[in-house]
Order: sequence, then C-alpha cells, then structure tokens
Amino acid sequence: MLASARGIEPGLNGLFPTLLWRADAFSDSAVSGIDASANAALAQAIRDACRLDQDFTAGGYPNGYTTYASNYPLGDDPRCAALRSWILKEAEAYLRQVRVLAGWRPVLSSFFGTVGKRWSQHAAHRHENSEISGVYHVEAAAGSAALILHSPLEPLMMASRHELFKAASRWTEAEQVMQPRAGQLLLFPSWLEHAVAVQQVDGERVAISVNIVLTRSASEGVP
Repeated sequence: MLASARGIEPGLNGLFPTLLWRADAFSDSAVSGIDASANAALAQAIRDACRLDQDFTAGGYPNGYTTYASNYPLGDDPRCAALRSWILKEAEAYLRQVRVLAGWRPVLSSFFGTVGKRWSQHAAHRHENSEISGVYHVEAAAGSAALILHSPLEPLMMASRHELFKAASRWTEAEQVMQPRAGQLLLFPSWLEHAVAVQQVDGERVAISVNIVLTRSASEGVP
C-alpha cells in the first residue's frame, strides 16, 4: 500500500510513487462523448490541420507532423470539443484521487495533435509551466511506436543487483513502455520525462497531447 497522509504504516509501503491516470473513452462513450464516429472525426481534424499547415509540415517535424510548434488552433475545432471536456473530467478525477488541495481546478493550457509516420520519433522531454500532461491515442496502427516513461530515479540508479526486486516492485526499472491503443487517455505529472519510440511501421500513429495547469476555483470561494 502507499504511505498514508499520517505517515509510514507498519509493513510494506510505497514511497515517492509516480501516480498516473488511465482512462478509456470507448468503455463509457455516453460519458466521454467519444465513440468510433467521434474518434474518426478527431483523426480527420488532425489530418486536416496537417494539410492546411503545409509550410510547417515540410520541415518542422521530420517524418511526421505536430501542431505544437506551428500553433495551429486545433483546440478550436468543434470536432475536438467532446475530447477537451472529457479530458478535464478525467483530470478532476485524477486530482481527487491524489488529494490535491481543495479550491483548485484543471484548465487546458495546450492541446496539440501529432501524426507519427514511419521513422518519426520524439526525444525524451518534459513539459514546463504545467502541472499535468497527457496523451490521448486517436489511432495506432499495429506495431505503432510506444510511449516511453522514464523513471525520475533513473539518474540515481547504480550498478547493483536491482533485478532481484523486479518481481515485487517497478521502482528498479528505468522506464515503462506504454503501447498505444485507440481511445486510451494517459495523464501524468508534467515533470515526468517521456518519449515516443521510432515508428517502424508504415501505418500512422495519431495522438492528441495536452498540458494542464491548476487554477483557483472561484466557485470554491478561494481568494
């Protein structure tokens, strides 16, 4: 179990965990507002952005495309409205589980699409000036590149026999490989370093990434 708010409990405790949130849009489409048709519309919105943003596509993101650096206003597309709303609902649930201080609510600070084609990749990075980051996988061809999450303890790992503990704990592993699946949302702290492996198949990997900041909620009466 995790250490409680009261401190260390007797027996096994998990200290300094990295808490991730996973959700599936298709499992309850009545709540998420995203079914197969809406998801296809999301994919088309990103491909439309790619077509309309040709000047950037030509050289800004080798072997792929992203709206991140070109500032194409993907979030303003009506086809993205349901996803934006659902992501914020999931972020609120995530924050409740990690017991964030009352009076704070999540707000999307960036919302951008990517299309990964054969040989595209994204180097390890973090997102500054936000509290939560995440990715929603719109499409993922069979064999698509995985999302790789790097342990914050990786720089501290020494050449000792950590593999003896792997059956009971993931803390000794330098990275976690997350295979993309259409409809899956993953949220995590923005300080968590992450990357996308090389896309080694001809099919495309289409995703929407977000950054979320926390702002004081006027409805809570917080000054």
